[in-house]
Amino acid sequence: MNSQSALLKWLRLGRPSMRLILSAIVRSSISSSAALGLFIAAIALLVQSSHQVTLRSIAILLIAIELVAFVRSPLRFIDRLSAHRLGFAAVQEWRRTMTQWIVNWDDLQASELGHGDVLDRALADTEELQNLWLKVLLPGLNAITMLFLSALVLLLLPGSTWLGVLFYFAIVSSGAIVLAIGRTSLSAAEGEVREARGHLRNVTTEASRVAPALHLLKSQKVIVSRLAHAATWLQVSERRYERATRIQSWTLLLTSFGSLYITAHRFSPASLWQVVAMLVGLGTFDLLWQWQGALASALALKAAMARLEALEPVTSEASGPFPRDADMYLHDYWVNGAVQNCRVSMGARVAITGPSGAGKSTLLRVLAGMVAPSSGYVTIGGVPLGTVNQEALREFLTYVPTESRYVTGYVSDVVELGRDITRDYEADLQMVGLNWATNFDLVNPSRGERARLAVVRALSTTPAIVLLDEPTSGLGEVETRKLLALLDGVEATVIIATHDPQVMKWCTERIAL
Repeated sequence: MNSQSALLKWLRLGRPSMRLILSAIVRSSISSSAALGLFIAAIALLVQSSHQVTLRSIAILLIAIELVAFVRSPLRFIDRLSAHRLGFAAVQEWRRTMTQWIVNWDDLQASELGHGDVLDRALADTEELQNLWLKVLLPGLNAITMLFLSALVLLLLPGSTWLGVLFYFAIVSSGAIVLAIGRTSLSAAEGEVREARGHLRNVTTEASRVAPALHLLKSQKVIVSRLAHAATWLQVSERRYERATRIQSWTLLLTSFGSLYITAHRFSPASLWQVVAMLVGLGTFDLLWQWQGALASALALKAAMARLEALEPVTSEASGPFPRDADMYLHDYWVNGAVQNCRVSMGARVAITGPSGAGKSTLLRVLAGMVAPSSGYVTIGGVPLGTVNQEALREFLTYVPTESRYVTGYVSDVVELGRDITRDYEADLQMVGLNWATNFDLVNPSRGERARLAVVRALSTTPAIVLLDEPTSGLGEVETRKLLALLDGVEATVIIATHDPQVMKWCTERIAL
């Protein structure tokens, strides 16, 4: 997605009420108009006082200037307050969107992205993204508004012509467009410089490690050539960046001088109004500087927008129901240099075995549809796993990781999790040696208790397939026997990744890695 599309997308996702937007724009324009009017009126007063001997006209002008100066600070405060209110409203919308996105991840995205402090990082990025309103949209719109107001002021001056106003408007608009195009080039050049510097650091580090060996082999030319190439790339990138910077600076200066020249020669030959016209032209520099700052801020937000873009849920085309024939097939799955092709029949008890690091947990997650296989594919009843609707898949297929989570709180809340329960899980808890009532408050349960609780929770909705990763690793022989007795009483297919000989003996089939 290009920068313009990304900006529009995030502005739309974090759009506050239209009342807040219009209020912020109007107050920003009034504040900027007051500042520009004070600047023009102060200089005009000096010119007027040198030509006008009557104190009355000078007094009236002086009082008007004092009034504008008096209200300028409150206007700026109101402008800032309105802008920040707008920014906070946008952040609230973005955070609501982020939470909805993360909740709606499918299993693959949750596996790839749902680690560490992903929500905290997303909230930090949305905090930074409020600059999209504070430093990009409002200043940009304010600059455009001030351009039209300046053109209007010039049009109202005595002796002004439409042609002169059009000349002024054309010069400033052209400069703004060139600045926008140039800022994009400048950002690209800046990124290339960073990449070239990183490459040079990497080559230098590599050279420092292998230089002694290359010196003994009399092959220094290899590393010298790589260093020279990296240094040349950096030099070319820096020159391109400097050229883009100079184009920006010259565009700003030439546009400002062009507008000053137009206002000085095409408006109001009378001295006072000519000074006013020139001051409007001189104010173009501040207008373009504000515009340039808005463009720079927009490009500076690209990284935050890209990070947040990665969190958007992938639109899944999987819409098929869970198949009635729940036989599982693993097709052409490569692991440790060997191809695995196997079938797991409905109701089977299957052990996935192998040494540590052989890929047992990974295979289990592949069968659960939580990780895309590096090769091959999985089908259930002949239907590719990826085409089964996620909600239906999770209703009939349950995965229990090695270390269970969500194990603090009342037993009823921890087990049910807002789902439709179809088993007497209190009896299941008793069967595995957990004498807990549904209103029992869990506080720091042991590893073995967490493992048994997780299995009971997985079985509580009567799934067709249960995938367990080392469920007995924290259990003794008696607890393991009780857990296997519970699994004996279910009609589901049970696939267990395990090192436990007792579990292997209980299983009827084996997938050896």
